[in-house]
Amino acid sequence: MNEYYENIKNKTVCTDCGGKEMAIGYLWEGNGAVKKQTTLLGTTAYKGASNVLMIICNKCGLVNKSYVFAR
Repeated sequence: MNEYYENIKNKTVCTDCGGKEMAIGYLWEGNGAVKKQTTLLGTTAYKGASNVLMIICNKCGLVNKSYVFAR
């Protein structure tokens, strides 16, 4: 795990319930990843652009922060 995101996770306090224990979750391509719009032979197409990392409260489940990994 990237140390940068571990530090963010450890410093985050939930904006909903005040919880201080966070987890890191991911959305992978095919399961909700961010897509970028392109064109293919004049029609709209979507190409996988990145995965999403989320900082999630262990107490209430709120996604407090999310980050996109560019490819």
